[in-house]
Amino acid sequence: MKRRRFLGTAAAAAAALTPFGRAALAFASRKKFSAKADFRGRSIRVRSKKVFKDDGALDEKTCRILIREALAELSGSKDTTSVFRTLFDPEDWVGIKVNTIAGRRLSTRPELVRAVISFLDEVGVKRERIVVFDRYSHELRRAGFHVGNDEGYYCVGTDGLEGGGYSGNLFESGRVGTRISRIVTERCTALIDMPVVKDHELAGVSGSLKNWYGVISNPNKYHANGCDPFIADLNELDLLRRKVRLAIADGTLSQCEGGPGYKRRWAWRWGGIVAGTDLVAVDEGIRRVLEEERARKGLPTLEEAKRPARFIGTCARRGLGVVPEKVDLKEV
Repeated sequence: MKRRRFLGTAAAAAAALTPFGRAALAFASRKKFSAKADFRGRSIRVRSKKVFKDDGALDEKTCRILIREALAELSGSKDTTSVFRTLFDPEDWVGIKVNTIAGRRLSTRPELVRAVISFLDEVGVKRERIVVFDRYSHELRRAGFHVGNDEGYYCVGTDGLEGGGYSGNLFESGRVGTRISRIVTERCTALIDMPVVKDHELAGVSGSLKNWYGVISNPNKYHANGCDPFIADLNELDLLRRKVRLAIADGTLSQCEGGPGYKRRWAWRWGGIVAGTDLVAVDEGIRRVLEEERARKGLPTLEEAKRPARFIGTCARRGLGVVPEKVDLKEV
């Protein structure tokens, strides 16, 4: 299998990286079930007061418990490893798309990502086949990630790829025309979506569906009209529909107003995750978390604030998930 190399923008990061094998474009066969078919319309939210340690770091053992309980409720099986095995094959090359634009306080937490990777370890996905990524290496560092492969898996921004970060060809869907991170197009056969539970000043919700703006070359073009229908157009790309297997939204520290950047006044320790394989259901779950906190804080609803997250309904009507009114939201 042809070998490629991830290189960070800084010399130290470049020195830390070793060759990362190019992902096979063909998918491993799935003998058990299609995750999206079985779990459509369901999102699970799990919280724990124990997730934060005294120093503000996350407790990785508790992070594992959150993931285990979410997937057990989602699948009806208490064997989380077997659930991961139905979603991921040892031959998969797995990309974990985090969200680090807001800095250390309001980004996907490295401790939660490591908990996810520990489950991939258990199903036999070798760490050299795993990459944690976002648009920019400097944002990953600022959020507390170590760019390189110190822990066996890779962590790199699209901007740190040797030979250019984005695809040579243009991907078109609806009104979206863009180039996509080569981590998605060339490196990975499976993707895990790990956004943050937070609001967005234009879209209303910055969750799992919008997180894929972080893999395209021109996201600034697609924010008009509350990002609608552009989020739906992007998520309709066959490339994403085939590869995205699981979404785990980090709500340990969440924010209900002023996003996507960190605003201390509106951030709070929700202490949990929202998980599912139906991204529409996950984002509807995130929206409900935000609306509940907005009500507690005396803020208007997102609709009253003229950013009602219309894209969630648009995505549902496009067949990307279940319509919001029918989402089965469970809390464990």
